[in-house]
Amino acid sequence: MPAGTTSIKVQVATVNDNIVEGNETITLTAKSEFEPAAGAGQTGTGTILDNDSSTLSVTPALNNVSVSEGSAADFTVKLSNPSATDTQVTLKLITDGATGNASAADVAGLQYKDSTGNWVNVPANGQVTIAAGQTEVIVRVPTVQDGVYEGKENFTLDATVNGNTVSGQGSIIDDGTGTIPPEQPGTPDNDQPKVASVSSPSVTEGGNLVFDVQLDHSSTTATTVNLNLANGSGIVGTDTNSFKVSFDNGGDVCQCHRRTG
Repeated sequence: MPAGTTSIKVQVATVNDNIVEGNETITLTAKSEFEPAAGAGQTGTGTILDNDSSTLSVTPALNNVSVSEGSAADFTVKLSNPSATDTQVTLKLITDGATGNASAADVAGLQYKDSTGNWVNVPANGQVTIAAGQTEVIVRVPTVQDGVYEGKENFTLDATVNGNTVSGQGSIIDDGTGTIPPEQPGTPDNDQPKVASVSSPSVTEGGNLVFDVQLDHSSTTATTVNLNLANGSGIVGTDTNSFKVSFDNGGDVCQCHRRTG
């Protein structure tokens, strides 16, 4: 220090980064040449006030989470800024089975991609870790392929950090138009019911010919089937009388409008 001076100012420039670190401290210790070598000197503590924060988002990992039934929908759960410490994220899959929504049976739980690139099951408590310095984790929702036509079914992935919850929505498609994500096997699932077979019955004149019409898939909603009763060697309306349909093996019968051809 110059002669006649009793004070100086020491300025330490800090770095404005984008890492969520919380407030940080550094110390400055000063000791003059006339103080004992073993003396501690005087120490001041400076505090760097963190001006960073991070928001959470849930977005499609492959630009599309409307996947074909039987495929998996991938989401990116992402922090806007990295943190200096591990971040715990709590995941929850919403499948309430309401109209238009998937039920628990339509999905096969939750998975996430670990640091080695392997898919592992999310623990029962729903917690996964975004490691310090990292910003995201990929979360997978495997869907279950069945033989029932259900139409588009929606589900929701909730992600929570420090009480803040954000959501992303996915859909299961089973009409043949769903997406098969890259690196996943299969072809688009189509459970739309089609007529698989019509039986060829015979009966003694005066009895009832009973044709069995079978669909290849069941459906959670009503399916329209057009029936066309046509002439063969017999004449419709001459060799036949009423035209009825049963939906439960004969118990529930309705009179139908007759179409001939």
